[in-house]
Amino acid sequence: MNWESIDEVIHECMKAQLLVHEDWEDYLTFKRKMYHMKNTKMRDVLADEELHGYILSYRRFLLKEMGKGRLPVFEDMPGVSFRIKTQNSLEYKIRKYGSGMKERGAVPLANCVNDLYGMRIILDEEAVTYDELKAHIVPLGLKCIDSSNGDYKAVHVYISNPDYEWRSYVFRWELQIWLRRDAAGNYISHTRDKEYYTVWEQDVLEREGKA
Repeated sequence: MNWESIDEVIHECMKAQLLVHEDWEDYLTFKRKMYHMKNTKMRDVLADEELHGYILSYRRFLLKEMGKGRLPVFEDMPGVSFRIKTQNSLEYKIRKYGSGMKERGAVPLANCVNDLYGMRIILDEEAVTYDELKAHIVPLGLKCIDSSNGDYKAVHVYISNPDYEWRSYVFRWELQIWLRRDAAGNYISHTRDKEYYTVWEQDVLEREGKA
């Protein structure tokens, strides 16, 4: 296993995230307070319009940063893709976790709004396992979990520079690491999840009289 490509992606993401966060801090000056990602709960998002707007503003800020070329995209690396979460998908996640469907809305912001900027790398390695990937990444000081569930097989890494003093106020970014042998099943799983989301969105529109 050539670990250098994984390390390069992770370290470049950490550097870019810190630069983006510094710009975000400047943007927030005299405008809004910052929120602690672990102490703030998802139910708070539904109850606090300012907090809700804070999250949406960060998403819009990411779009601007991408336009400036400030986000890592790794266009020269095969198997790496990226995206900024759509607002509708974000709203779905906020309602799902904030309305008490899990832990009565007590899920920390850090554990839910952690993929506004998402990247995916698909490895062609045949011999490596997800346990080996996790064992390599965890010592870097990052949260890394085996997110395998059913047809979906992957390790998810949550980017938040461990050396940054104010990391608890930083929106995490998500890096999904797939193995090529699992890619077909993972795409099917993503399509199925999107169908669930589409049904939810249609239901919301009907209840709000917009369909």
